[in-house]
Amino acid sequence: LVSQMKNEPYLLSVDGSNDTGLEKMNPLTVIIFYPQRHIVTTHLLDLCLTTGIHAATAEGIFSKIDEKMTSHEIPWQNCVGFSVDNTSVNLGKNNSIKAQVQGKNKSVYFMGCPCHIIHNTASTGASEFSKVSGFDVEDFCIDCYYYFDKSTKQKSSLEDFCMFCDVEYRQIKKHVHTRWLSLEVAINRLLQQYTALKNYFLSVNASYVRFKRLSSAFSDPMTEVYLVFFQAALPVFTTSNKFLQREDFCIYMVDGVLSFIQKLLGKFILVQIIKNAVSLQDVDFANPDNQLPDESLFVGLVTKQTVFRSTNVGDISPATKNKLFSAVRAFYSSVTKYAFIKLPLNDEVLKNATFVNFDVKENCTFEQVEYFVGRYKHLFSLNPAEMEMLQDEFVDYQLLHRSEIPHYVWMDTVWVHLGNVKSLAGHIRFPSLSRLARLVLVLSHSNADERVFSLIRKNRTPFRPNLGLDRTLSSLIQVKLANPEPCFKFEPTKEVIKKS
Repeated sequence: LVSQMKNEPYLLSVDGSNDTGLEKMNPLTVIIFYPQRHIVTTHLLDLCLTTGIHAATAEGIFSKIDEKMTSHEIPWQNCVGFSVDNTSVNLGKNNSIKAQVQGKNKSVYFMGCPCHIIHNTASTGASEFSKVSGFDVEDFCIDCYYYFDKSTKQKSSLEDFCMFCDVEYRQIKKHVHTRWLSLEVAINRLLQQYTALKNYFLSVNASYVRFKRLSSAFSDPMTEVYLVFFQAALPVFTTSNKFLQREDFCIYMVDGVLSFIQKLLGKFILVQIIKNAVSLQDVDFANPDNQLPDESLFVGLVTKQTVFRSTNVGDISPATKNKLFSAVRAFYSSVTKYAFIKLPLNDEVLKNATFVNFDVKENCTFEQVEYFVGRYKHLFSLNPAEMEMLQDEFVDYQLLHRSEIPHYVWMDTVWVHLGNVKSLAGHIRFPSLSRLARLVLVLSHSNADERVFSLIRKNRTPFRPNLGLDRTLSSLIQVKLANPEPCFKFEPTKEVIKKS
């Protein structure tokens, strides 16, 4: 890995562990195009342990990273990107990790993690919805889970109510505020057995506070309405989030995914207003005159049917109905505002990276290629004649037919193939373009260190709490990331067998 980093462009990624011990783990992972496996791969360089009162500061973390880079004689000039969370320690203007890394190499690309941003966008909307409606969907889901979590008696009682209501009993799902996709799953599970849950809390008597909160919530006919609204509203966030968590590296598709803001606007803004705007940022979404009337707001078909049914039987008053739509407007306005502020909507790297996508190559321009040559000119010092040859390669690439490449799943395998294609004269057909494409594909679209922590938890269990962080654990994770295939498929080399 170190040998490759000395000769190839790479991306670094770092994320800090929770402050639960004397040593803080800051796994430093490397994303690099690995020629032996012909794909972009993720490797662990070091756990970068920090200690003391400065263990969680940007200065403390960066000094440890720089120490590891220096000890291995890895050049910072080959670093093309750095993936981090969206905290001030990582991305702040002064004395952050970003500021110190770009002091070493000003061309290093920082994006932060769009998965975190999209998750926080939905959380912001839920918070604003709660302020208007008085219903906190996250607190409600958490209360439901912990009420039944440790009690076999209460679970059995709920199962009886499920049988009575002809509903299949399913375990209540746990929602954790920091888990990106858990809220939608928790809501769906509650709605699957909502009738049984409602009958349970309206029939059973208990004196503790959590039960009283839940009993009060289930006695309110609006609780079901609020839940089905979130069931309809959350998929626009979770779909984008799931896409960004895919295993293959798809920096070239992130710009298109971030267009989900257009979907958000379409749920509460007049279509003509969106259509007439020069850009989405020009839409005055806070202006009530530009918003859809209550009956046209997107709340989901089931929500509309539930409101209509409850209104007809007198469970919901006109004032309560108006409060619902006010809360819906607050939700959509707040998520749109947050997304415009936090998401990298006009990111030049994301906009220009699309040229590596074989499926849309005809819609790309050579200016996109020139952008990366200019940004990383210390790695691509091309003279005018070589730039003209690169343009010829790009046009040749655009004219390729799908039948000229083998069936593929990941884009890095496409560029491995294109990097080996030869012309009739026997020369490599895309030497410079394939090299540039491999650099672009190395740029990460999210924070890959989340998977490293998952591996750490699986190996450093409560039964092995003293596993050495800087030696045994680090070595285990390095081997597992370097060899992702199942253990029974692993074939050690003769050199490894001999040394063992």
